[in-house]
Amino acid sequence: MSELNLVKSIMRFALVGLVASLAACGGGSSSPSAQKASQAGNPSGGQQSGTSNVKLFTEVSQSTNISYYQGYKNSGSLSDVQKFCGGAASGDFNNDGLTDLFIVRGDVGPHLLYKNEGNNQFTEMAAEVGLAIADHMGCGPTFADVDGDGDLDLFIGGIEGHRNYLMLNSINENGEQVFIDATEQWGLKNLAAQHTISSSFGDYDGDGWLDLFLAHWGTPARIEKQHLFRNNAGAGFINVTAQVGLASEIIARPTSNATLGENHDYSFLGSFADINNDGYTDLLMVSDFGTSKVFINSGSGSFYNTNESAIKDENGMGSAVGDIDNDGDLDWFVSAILTFDSPGNRLYQNQTNDIGALQLFSDTTNTMGVQDGGWGWAACLADFNLDGYLDIFHVNGWDAALIDLDFSKDRSRLFISEGATNQTIRFNEVARENGIISTKHGRGVVCFDSDNDGDTDLFVLGVGVEPFEFYQNNTIGGSANQPKNYLTVNLQGLAPNTQAAGARIFVRTQNTEQMREIQIGSNFISQNPVQQVFGLGQTDVVSEVLIKWPDGRSRSLVNVAANQTITVTHPNVNTRIEFK
Repeated sequence: MSELNLVKSIMRFALVGLVASLAACGGGSSSPSAQKASQAGNPSGGQQSGTSNVKLFTEVSQSTNISYYQGYKNSGSLSDVQKFCGGAASGDFNNDGLTDLFIVRGDVGPHLLYKNEGNNQFTEMAAEVGLAIADHMGCGPTFADVDGDGDLDLFIGGIEGHRNYLMLNSINENGEQVFIDATEQWGLKNLAAQHTISSSFGDYDGDGWLDLFLAHWGTPARIEKQHLFRNNAGAGFINVTAQVGLASEIIARPTSNATLGENHDYSFLGSFADINNDGYTDLLMVSDFGTSKVFINSGSGSFYNTNESAIKDENGMGSAVGDIDNDGDLDWFVSAILTFDSPGNRLYQNQTNDIGALQLFSDTTNTMGVQDGGWGWAACLADFNLDGYLDIFHVNGWDAALIDLDFSKDRSRLFISEGATNQTIRFNEVARENGIISTKHGRGVVCFDSDNDGDTDLFVLGVGVEPFEFYQNNTIGGSANQPKNYLTVNLQGLAPNTQAAGARIFVRTQNTEQMREIQIGSNFISQNPVQQVFGLGQTDVVSEVLIKWPDGRSRSLVNVAANQTITVTHPNVNTRIEFK
């Protein structure tokens, strides 16, 4: 990441256009999973994505009431970690049905909590609830119900030796909602790591309590043994990194151009997800300098490194996990850097359901057309145009103005899926055509339905004086010719896993089946909410909504009308299913 190493790559950057062009022409035969997706077809039965003349997004930053400055007091001598840290968590902290935003500012001012008032309007109220933490270099916050009481707590990482925070959502003696500092009580205050970049939560041991994974890019390897923490039934977190077999695997020999040398941790984030469809929560780790990994849960309290040959992102940054080909398993998009000697973004297509596949993943990046993302950071998968196929959005940019303007003034990327065309999945990059024209640096992104209208909006986090952009999605209420039906699904899990982490939602129509898994955590210093928005194209009735809960139970709803939000509860939770 250092400028010295960047220079070596940029000197040959003129060849990237040729390399990218040749890569785009490759691809060969399609995978069996893509063929299955082709057979499934478009849920709308007709129009695919990207054909409407209505722009998907309109920037509405100035009308949101969000306003802040992000930075550090030592602005003249920033470290690499300070240059890419900050971030935002998203979740409904007050259970009013709207997704709120918590923003980490650096140490130039207190952190911020923006309550969602509806219609893309927000009110700042961190001080009212005890979250206006000042003089703190923070990074990678995440909302999660760690104590299983039904409301969202908040974890905030610290960098440059600053402490972590675990803030529990509580009610004080006056009946007021407040967040209480429980970091020390839960065993997370005095970690050895210099930097905690991101946090993710998942139930790896199946006991119902949310466990915690932390990433520590830039921390010396000699003190780095604190990544996975088991939730001790609400009595605190216990470091089990070595116990589960991760300690020796997290720190791997990086490629020769590693900024800080070989003896450092280069992990950016971990994603909890069931990659091989066996019912156990696995771990995908995105890391810098050729150290990304796939850890499979053995089912007996440990993980093993698959050493997947397909995993070859040179500079993995952001992560997005979802079923991009609608074949029933989870694929993995990793944002990265594209230079002459760095291969750019990677899209790893899951082959779990492909008979005869020798590995879990196949690298189908070039076939799908998502390699060129500039200097990529946070990423998300969402069906932005509601056609039934997941699209990709990621931010990018790096302060390389003295070396190459392409990285310092480059737009975010919006890759819209064509669906299953010619027996393969392919994406088109259409950010400019759809209203995303800013060349400000991006670091984090929250992809969420801010106004609860049924399409996915974007909150992009950058750095400096103008550190954010807010894009309203225009799919709902857009062109009459554009497919625009949707179904939004919320889950209420059985305590202590009230967010239903690890649950899977299947939405079946006459033509296809979509699957989403509930995941809690970072896409790179930022978090998407657990609410799931399904695009239905022109389909107005869903044949079945099937929920497979983490404990093996299931719940089915049939003939569900489109264009509404439903809340489905675990069978053992004594509340009814809600339709709105």
